[in-house]
Amino acid sequence: MSCKKKVNHLLTQKKNMPNWCSNGITISHTDPSTWKWFLSTRFDFEKISPQIKVTEDNFIEMINKYCDEIPWYSNTGICKNQCKSSKEFEGFCSKAREQLCDNLEFDLRSHILWGTKWKVDIDEEVFIKCENDSSQNELYLTFCSAWNPPNGIYKKLHEMGFKISANFIETGADFLGTFSNEDGELKEESSCYSAVRRQFLRYRRENKFKKDYNDYQFLKYGVEENLFNEGMADMLESEIDIWIEDAEEYEEEEVEETNE
Repeated sequence: MSCKKKVNHLLTQKKNMPNWCSNGITISHTDPSTWKWFLSTRFDFEKISPQIKVTEDNFIEMINKYCDEIPWYSNTGICKNQCKSSKEFEGFCSKAREQLCDNLEFDLRSHILWGTKWKVDIDEEVFIKCENDSSQNELYLTFCSAWNPPNGIYKKLHEMGFKISANFIETGADFLGTFSNEDGELKEESSCYSAVRRQFLRYRRENKFKKDYNDYQFLKYGVEENLFNEGMADMLESEIDIWIEDAEEYEEEEVEETNE
């Protein structure tokens, strides 16, 4: 295969628009100086976990250092076994080497350092209000991230001693879950979004004619225990409204089919 074809076939970065992952995080720290630093970052991923600049001089070092953490399906993962030594790397043409460096830099950011490929937008006013209140050392932030929650950022903040309780819902790729380090260890719990939706619809069918029933009881009694917390309940409330509309529409269609 020619060098040009190798570049096009193996190394072209994904440029399509992502699915958006909805996130909510409660974060705090007991040390005033560390908390002040966090507020100053404005949750800028680059300030919390800086990107690694990959060049031809450090490519081999970086790919071997992070090789096991790079997903097989990423651009780097597809060809990492072809360029783990200086001799193999230098066998590529200059254009291919430049693309390899760009791809590795992208994959380090997307899969390790940040967990998502782009920064997120959060209203700066949230941080300013907290800075003006010296008694406040906790924030609740909501934002959307590309493809995944920023688990690399959560890992970095956990290592710095921050207390974290985070939730995420990604309806396009069909997953939702939580991050928490309340027990001193950062743990992720996740489930299939459509499975939780099915749980709700089944719960609704079985209980909707009972006295004092309301759909939001599901958030207390129907969700898997390891996924339930106040933040996830808030995020799921809007999803439940959508699920109810879908359920009612489905029930109307069933009635119409029965009457025909």
